[in-house]
Amino acid sequence: MYGKRGLPPPPNSWASDPDNEVGVQHITIKTNNSIIIPPATNGNKINRSFYFIEGFKLLINNQIINKSSGSTPVYITVDAGVGCELKHGSNDSKAVEVLMLQGRPIGEPVVQVSV
Repeated sequence: MYGKRGLPPPPNSWASDPDNEVGVQHITIKTNNSIIIPPATNGNKINRSFYFIEGFKLLINNQIINKSSGSTPVYITVDAGVGCELKHGSNDSKAVEVLMLQGRPIGEPVVQVSV
């Protein structure tokens, strides 16, 4: 994204196929700034979620997402077929940090184990 590239995925992984559009991005947005996330090439066949992990207020396509200091991350799912704008939502100097996860579902059952 924006000319930056991470390490390549392992050659036999789900992420190595570009059609699966696997992405993991840590996004930092400073006061009075925003970032545009383009639509996924494969549209709504791709899952896209944001975890609002730091800061007090985030706007996603002008929808206000509030988070209290020190609380657990706020989880937001969006339609990957539509681009979106993430904006720093307050005048405070603390940056907003968001983790974006996206990719085509693997089509297999997922098991969660509580510890």
